[in-house]
Amino acid sequence: MGKKVVVAGTKPIRHHRVTKIALPKRAVQKKGHCGKRVKFIREVIQEVTGVCSYEKKIVELIKSNQNDKALKVAKKVLGTHRRGLRKRNNLVNLIREKKIK
Repeated sequence: MGKKVVVAGTKPIRHHRVTKIALPKRAVQKKGHCGKRVKFIREVIQEVTGVCSYEKKIVELIKSNQNDKALKVAKKVLGTHRRGLRKRNNLVNLIREKKIK
């Protein structure tokens, strides 16, 4: 019997070698991904309706350099820290875009 050569950190292949087939993504792997159409519709709605009352409060706090207080208000309304961070960043970008225009 011949010697088996084992490379450090790998196991010897004990089966018939095959090439893996690239499968298309399943629907479950796309969960939470926003499509082009939905994203466009949400942008249009945001432009038409503007910001709601709690977002106006957050915008005022951001303008007065009270980012921590703005995050606190966003967290209170939206429920989680991560959602609050995302909302604050979106509003900061909205203010930046308004300044450019």
